[in-house]
Amino acid sequence: MTTIEAKIAELETRLHRLTVNGKDNYGVRRKIERQIRTLRELQDKGGVVCKAEKK
Repeated sequence: MTTIEAKIAELETRLHRLTVNGKDNYGVRRKIERQIRTLRELQDKGGVVCKAEKK
């Protein structure tokens, strides 16, 4: 598993926990979804380091 895949898995787990809790965390969920999307795009391009990966 690459670093990017590990970060995606971690973010997906965090997103799942927020969704299951059912709390009003729309902004946080949206931010995590955006980070996951950015990392997947980065992975498709070949793993070039960008702002999303430095966090």
